Amino acid sequence: MLCSSTTGARGGDHKRIIELDVDIGADAMDYNAIANQESLSILEVEMRKLEGVVKEIVDELGYLQKRESKMRDTNESTNSRVQKFSLLTLFVLIGLGAWQILHLRSFFKRKYLID
Repeated sequence: MLCSSTTGARGGDHKRIIELDVDIGADAMDYNAIANQESLSILEVEMRKLEGVVKEIVDELGYLQKRESKMRDTNESTNSRVQKFSLLTLFVLIGLGAWQILHLRSFFKRKYLID
């Protein structure tokens, strides 16, 4: 929840600096309210905090594994495309080299430079 209000003269050249501190995940939970509701001891509250942190870590690792899997798939598909392109380039260059040799041989034979 975020509430803000301002008071002061309108139209003035006032500058305000606003700092916003947002807590997410286990840090955002109000464990004091949970402890009062369920009448938990200090140790049980700390255990709840640790459970929340561990759950966040597990969720983050799952996200990173999915992301790594997608990146690996992208890397493998890019690698296969590069391989296919390099093989095509190799065959084209070999073909052009052979054609160039045959063409130059016939040209020089027509000009009587070689037998």
